[in-house]
Amino acid sequence: MKVAEESLEKYIERLRAASFRSLFLNAIPGKRQDRIDIESLNAIDDHLASKMIKQIMSSPTASVNVDLRVDENVVDQYVEKMGFKNLTPEERIEIKKKIQNKAEILDGRLKKIMSSVDLARKDKGYETFGLGFPTISIGKESTNDKKNIVAPIFVWPLSLVKVNKLQWLVSLDVQSGRRCDQNLCLNDYLKSKRDINIDKLPEHFFDDGILDQNEISQHLKHMVSVMGDVKTPPTFKIESMPTAQTNKSADGHQIFMSGILGVFEHQKESIIRDMQEIKAK
Repeated sequence: MKVAEESLEKYIERLRAASFRSLFLNAIPGKRQDRIDIESLNAIDDHLASKMIKQIMSSPTASVNVDLRVDENVVDQYVEKMGFKNLTPEERIEIKKKIQNKAEILDGRLKKIMSSVDLARKDKGYETFGLGFPTISIGKESTNDKKNIVAPIFVWPLSLVKVNKLQWLVSLDVQSGRRCDQNLCLNDYLKSKRDINIDKLPEHFFDDGILDQNEISQHLKHMVSVMGDVKTPPTFKIESMPTAQTNKSADGHQIFMSGILGVFEHQKESIIRDMQEIKAK
């Protein structure tokens, strides 16, 4: 029986490691409508992205209002951030239109995410909305690799509720039985493709229902120790996701304090779940 369980687990690992098109191993948002770089939320509220990360690292029932309405306060915040002086009324109107356009794009992406999440729940019976943070770019292994792997290191299960026009509520999902954990697709990829073994998180990390900044930092130090030369940011300040262009030319491994909202579903999700159920029996 033990041999059969080990064989199933190895099969599951291979399936997860092959999810190259999923958000687990391909986290660059680009023009995809079903994913959002959380730093882009700062276009509406300069502190929204950092507020979201702080909330999920400190409360097992974290909930964040994503208010995409653009009023004069939002315009004032943008003007101050950019250092503009003595703007004419016409210039302020143009700035407001620019911010509103970004808000509408974000709102459209949240609608697309909700549609995909609802479909997975209806057709397959499981939840898929989540937040990946921070992210790591895995350097090319050979010249045959077209680009680096960009993957979240941790994934938080979330729920998404549309409150009103341009108003959303993003909360930690405490109903579906999911929990924040390592990105196992990333771990399995590193193990099978790069011969790098990343330790599982200690169970006591989950005792309080959260992964706090200290626990995350401990795990990042472990990753650096086993992966070797990894560029790391000096602080937890939120930054943008790497783009396809910068990632294609990147050299070596690099950790980014960037996060991605979207649909976390393996390419072989149904098969993986079936194998996990068999293994659990």
